[in-house]
Amino acid sequence: MLRGGRFIAGLGGEQFSLPETVDAIRKFKKARESAPKNKLYCLSAADPLNLMNLTSGSQKLPRLQKNRVLYQGGIPIAVLDSGRVKHLREFDSISQWDILQMLTKKNFKSHRPKLSPVSAGIING
Repeated sequence: MLRGGRFIAGLGGEQFSLPETVDAIRKFKKARESAPKNKLYCLSAADPLNLMNLTSGSQKLPRLQKNRVLYQGGIPIAVLDSGRVKHLREFDSISQWDILQMLTKKNFKSHRPKLSPVSAGIING
């Protein structure tokens, strides 16, 4: 038996899932809502977990192994595209340096608790 609906926001069209998967998605959503919002994750653009091209209509990133996406709280904040860093919102200069290091180094531990955005607006281009 499959269940139909719209389980994941931002993905178009009807989605289908097994009933136990729907329950797991609901548990994940509750856990995510109670988790800290400033966790940073860096993924290869070729990683199957990278859903940036599906969820953000304006920002596209070629699925190449060397291209990377930096997520904060599940939202893409910067990309490494063909060796160039593109910030998806404005950051102070220290945060820009941290982002550069996170996108280009394999093992980077920030000494700061979270990145400091200059503004919450998205930069186009």
